[in-house]
Amino acid sequence: MAVECKDFVVVVEAPLNEERSLAVIGEVKRLIPDKPIKYLVNTHTHFDHLGGVRTYAAEGATIVTQQANAGYLDLVLKAPHTIHPDKLAGTKTTPRVETVAEEKIITDGARRIAIHHVQGSSHNDAMLIVYLPAERIIIEPDMFPDPPINPPPPRSVWGMPLYDNIKRLKLDVKQIAPLHGAVASMEDFLKYVGKPAL
Repeated sequence: MAVECKDFVVVVEAPLNEERSLAVIGEVKRLIPDKPIKYLVNTHTHFDHLGGVRTYAAEGATIVTQQANAGYLDLVLKAPHTIHPDKLAGTKTTPRVETVAEEKIITDGARRIAIHHVQGSSHNDAMLIVYLPAERIIIEPDMFPDPPINPPPPRSVWGMPLYDNIKRLKLDVKQIAPLHGAVASMEDFLKYVGKPAL
């Protein structure tokens, strides 16, 4: 996911590997020319969400992650890549990391991007979601699978932490953008968790 701001871009997630990150960075630059990728938000440290993070660091992006991930991310960013050097290994760039305890706001003065720690997730206890208040969109990593997994995972494990955090944070949500699937309405999500509107 890429979010365009006045003078920069925020990308949410760097999945899989450098090849994937290079493709996404190329597409971001094509769609949003002349604006640097200033931030890369890492929602959590599973490989399918973090594998390409070094590529964004090489681009000069500040990596934003939950504070409990800082030590692990430091190891990932400082690890030597001598057998198969990646883009970061070939630069003198010093990676920048900013951590989120419970909430961080990124703004360009007009647009606000809210990054929240997800409390109560058994999938990962150092997980972040991104909320775009103007658009009423939540970008989330692993709590609302689409297409539905067959058999579906227990809603209590997947969807309920997201529901509980939307309620706790009093977020006004219209759409959910899962990082594993297509954008869905809040109504679809409420059907998935079996809960009434907030």
